Parts: sequence; C-alpha cells; structure tokens
Amino acid sequence: MNYTRHPTDPSIVVGDNGRVYAATRLPESGWQFALAWGIMDLLPPDALPDSHRLFLCGIIAGTLEKVAKGDRVGP
Repeated sequence: MNYTRHPTDPSIVVGDNGRVYAATRLPESGWQFALAWGIMDLLPPDALPDSHRLFLCGIIAGTLEKVAKGDRVGP
C-alpha cells in the first residue's frame, strides 16, 4: 500500500485506500499491526473518528502481542 502525509497531522498518514494509519505503526510494522489494522479496516471509513481508530488499533495490537507471549490479558 502507498501512503501520503496527512494534510494537518504529521503523526498519521493516509493510505491509498483512503484510511488513516499511525505513521510509526503501519500494517507493515509487524504481524500484530497487520492484524489490528486488518480488523479496523473492516469498519466503514467514517464509522469512527480518526483518533478512536488509531487508539483502538494500538489496543488490539498490544493485546495480540500479550497473547502471543502468553501474558495474562484482562483483569
């Protein structure tokens, strides 16, 4: 996928699919981000504000990492 800089926020980029991604945590950054962004990309483009999309992707990726390491997830 190709990315362009966001017009007002340098910490995010816009993919050629029209969706925003964290510039430092692209789908190519690792398996957990590839899966997390894949989940987020299932939602319609305007389903969530960009800030929520970025936050949830981080939560999903972090949880996937914990599960893969065998760490406890949840309370």
